[in-house]
Amino acid sequence: MHAPEKQARPAAKSGFGHLAIGKKGEDLAVDFLKTRRMTILERNWRPAAKGALSAGLRGLELDIVAREGDTLVFVEVKTRTTRENARAGGTAGAGDGGPFRPLDAYSPAKRAKLRKAVALYLGEKRAWGQPCRLDLVCVEVSAAGLVRRVELYQDALSGGEIF
Repeated sequence: MHAPEKQARPAAKSGFGHLAIGKKGEDLAVDFLKTRRMTILERNWRPAAKGALSAGLRGLELDIVAREGDTLVFVEVKTRTTRENARAGGTAGAGDGGPFRPLDAYSPAKRAKLRKAVALYLGEKRAWGQPCRLDLVCVEVSAAGLVRRVELYQDALSGGEIF
C-alpha cells in the first residue's frame, strides 16, 4: 500500500504568492524605516540553534532589527493584499483601503514568541542595557503587488514594556 499523492496547492490567481508578498512587504518596510532615519542592523534574524535547546527555538524570528538613535527597534512586518484586507472586514473596494487591523493577527502567544526572540537577541548580542521597543509595520499591496500603504505603529507590540 502506498501513501496517497499530495495534491498541489493551487497557484495564487495574481501570480504573486504568499512568500513573495511577505518578502515584498519586508523590503518595503526596510525602505520605509530608512526614510525615518533608522539604521537596519538585521533582517530575518533567527537564534542560533544549539543542541537540545534547538527544538524550543523553532519559529522564532525577528523580521527587522534596527537602531533609532540609542534605541534598538525590533520590527514585526505584517503584509496583506487589498483582497485579504477586504475579507478581514476592510472596505478595500471603496477606494480608501478600509480599516487595516494587523494587530488582530498578534495573539498573546505570538507576542510571547516575539518577546522570547527579543530576549535571545539581546542575550546573543550582549545588549541587555540597551533601550528597546517592538514596532509594527503594516504594508498593504494590491493583488498585482503595487503598494497601497505602509504604516508604522511604534511600541504597538510591547505596550511600552517588552518584559
